[in-house]
Amino acid sequence: MKETVFVRSLKDDTYIPVQAEIKAYAVYLLNDTDKYNPVEEAWEFPPGTLVRVQAIDFNFGSGLVAVDLA
Repeated sequence: MKETVFVRSLKDDTYIPVQAEIKAYAVYLLNDTDKYNPVEEAWEFPPGTLVRVQAIDFNFGSGLVAVDLA
C-alpha cells in the first residue's frame, strides 16, 4: 500500500511529499521520484531509503514525516 510521506528539505527546511510503500509498522520505503534532483536539492532522506515515520500535525492537517533511518 502506498502513502504520502513528507521528507525534510535540508536546503530550505520545508517538507516534500513523496510516495512511499509501507514495509512494516511505521517503516516505509521512499519511492524514486522525478521530483528529486540531487544536484539541486538535499533531502534528509533521498528516494530509495527505508525510513521510520511519525505522525506530525501540520497547519493543513496531520501527515507522516520521515524521522529516522529504518
